[in-house]
Amino acid sequence: YKNSNNEFWIYDLSDNSWTQMNPANRPSARRMHAMAAIDGTDKVVLFGGKEDSDILDDETWVYDLSDNSWTQMNPANKPSARDTHAMAAIDGTDKVVLFGGRELGPYNDETWVYDLSDNSWTQMNPANKPSARDTHAMATIYGTDKVVLFGGDDGVYDSETWIYDLSDNAWTQMSPANNPGARVYHAMATIDGTNRVVLFGGASGPSYKSDETWIYTP
Repeated sequence: YKNSNNEFWIYDLSDNSWTQMNPANRPSARRMHAMAAIDGTDKVVLFGGKEDSDILDDETWVYDLSDNSWTQMNPANKPSARDTHAMAAIDGTDKVVLFGGRELGPYNDETWVYDLSDNSWTQMNPANKPSARDTHAMATIYGTDKVVLFGGDDGVYDSETWIYDLSDNAWTQMSPANNPGARVYHAMATIDGTNRVVLFGGASGPSYKSDETWIYTP
């Protein structure tokens, strides 16, 4: 896990091209951070991660595609330094939800919301929530103020599906009849304009990597 990278690339599906952007300023090289796109803008938010020195990071950065620039936001309040957390945007807003991750040893069960409009992190403290975990994944549920979380490691690999509702500040465990099975280090993304979320890959054990594709419909 050494030799972390601070390159930034843009993929354009319309012409099947990757472009290295090379902004003048950027976050330090790191790994196991999280990012989420701000709906209706050219901007993405990055939080945390681990540098090659194994120092955990608590920086908040915003990338603006329109001028190819990274800006360190320095909010007054923010989550603790961590890695292997997950983030997802709230559709139709400037807000991003962060859950969990790992600090210097312990798993984390905090829920935070970042609001780009006023550069603020708010710890939400919902009454019910997933167990403390890392290496899970999250995605936006289009057309709602909800995000979905799947899997992760809370001491054992997990197969739980949870939905966070920002308007109620509530996590609900969904318990679908079928699910991808316990896994970590998978990735999830929303199909824009639908309420469907795609999951790919992950690991169900130290040597069991997956090439499965799953669709979740709330």
